[in-house]
Amino acid sequence: MAFAAFAAVDGVPMLARVAIVMAVAAGGVLGVWSTLSSTWTDDQGVHVRMLWTHRVFAWPDIQHITVEASVAAAAMSNAAPSERAILFDRLGRKVTLPYLDNLNVARHGSSFSLEMQRLVDTWHDRRGLDWLPDPLAADRLAYRAQHGSPWTKAFYWSLTSCLVAMAVIIFSDDNPFPFGPELVLWLPIATYGATLGLLLTRRRRALRHLDLSGGELRGR
Repeated sequence: MAFAAFAAVDGVPMLARVAIVMAVAAGGVLGVWSTLSSTWTDDQGVHVRMLWTHRVFAWPDIQHITVEASVAAAAMSNAAPSERAILFDRLGRKVTLPYLDNLNVARHGSSFSLEMQRLVDTWHDRRGLDWLPDPLAADRLAYRAQHGSPWTKAFYWSLTSCLVAMAVIIFSDDNPFPFGPELVLWLPIATYGATLGLLLTRRRRALRHLDLSGGELRGR
């Protein structure tokens, strides 16, 4: 009922109404996520709670721990973390560690780089003296390092499509879009979704090939 009443308000473009409703819904989801998600460590390993799931990554099973930078978040200043802690499990899958990022750590009066160094040192101490990296996981990590993040590439393509659409509108005398210029606002979103889907599918196939070439089909 509340949504229907809001949608019926005169003078508010439908696109703006949808955007506001989506923003409110996203805020609600983010609030629930922040309440039920956390990261901590003990003798067992790294614990990751995401909403209603709880996973434990044993120290010897962790293949790599590093920091991932977000280009999109960096462009938003302090609205979102620009650096996040991630680990790779024994299958070479990336796992983002909730709340272990530059913004949340700084809010607690600590240094993100210092916390990351402590985490890496703890991993080195507790993974065992005979620890060796998993060969197939190492291949997966090498592929990720070589080809970069699909999310970052999709962001750049989305930004490019937005700039192209704006240039077309500015330098065109007539409206080149049959559904009105407001459709251009959806072009970056569509470009981002299509590009991200294509890149993720391509990466999934490449990783599957790596797994098969190693003599065993590994999970993702």
